[in-house]
Parts: sequence; C-alpha cells; structure tokens
Amino acid sequence: MLTAIYQSLIILITITTHLSMAAPDCSKVKHGVFVMEDDQMGNTIITRENDIQREENNQMGVTIELKVQWVNECSYRLIPYRILQNNSGVDLSEDLQLLVEILEVHKDYYLQRTTSLIYPEISISSRIYRYNKKKSFDK
Repeated sequence: MLTAIYQSLIILITITTHLSMAAPDCSKVKHGVFVMEDDQMGNTIITRENDIQREENNQMGVTIELKVQWVNECSYRLIPYRILQNNSGVDLSEDLQLLVEILEVHKDYYLQRTTSLIYPEISISSRIYRYNKKKSFDK
C-alpha cells in the first residue's frame, strides 16, 4: 500500500515538473520594440517587424538591419542585411550570422541566448525588455 502511494506521488511530481517546463509563448515577442540594456556598450533598441529586425545603438553610432529567419517557434537566425550607420567601425560582416533562442517570456521582458554561427562555442544570454515607444520602418 505504501509503495503504491510513493509510486503515485512520483508520477504526480514528474507530470507537474514536465508541465511547468512547457515551452514559452514566443509569439508574444516575434514583433515589437524592445531594448537590450548594457552599461558598457549602451542601450540597443530592437525593432522586429515581419522578417526584418532593426538594431539601433546611439552610444556606439550603429544602426543595422538584419533579416529574421524563424527556425522554429522560439529560435531564429539573424542575417546582416543593411548597415545604415556604423560610426564605431564595428565588424558587421555578412558572414556574422547569429542564432537566437528565446528561453523564457515574461510580461515585461524575455530571456534569450545568442550564439554566433561562426563561433558556436561563444554564447551570450541576455534579458530583453519591452520598449514602450512605438517605432516603424520601411524595408
């Protein structure tokens, strides 16, 4: 009898743990305006619409557009598309493709892990906040 209770408890814990680890609802961050805060590099405003993502960092003097290719519901590839401003001389080679995996989605922010396709051993985790100003741009 005691064994049956323990087995039922283990099954219940396993099911509860599995349900709490469900995939995040990434549809909430596929479009919109976000900000990535960085004390050293300055804030980067990220505007994602359809298959284009614009990143603007005024402190560095860099504004770029990247093509967005969704790999699955919560992962996408960023491919450099157009350099609009590059006052810092940052290397923005077309070969510099990134893979972004959305790990968690919350009301005011989401967590992501970014990996370079050239250097897959390098990975950066970031907290990306919703930005309350609306921006739009033409392709």
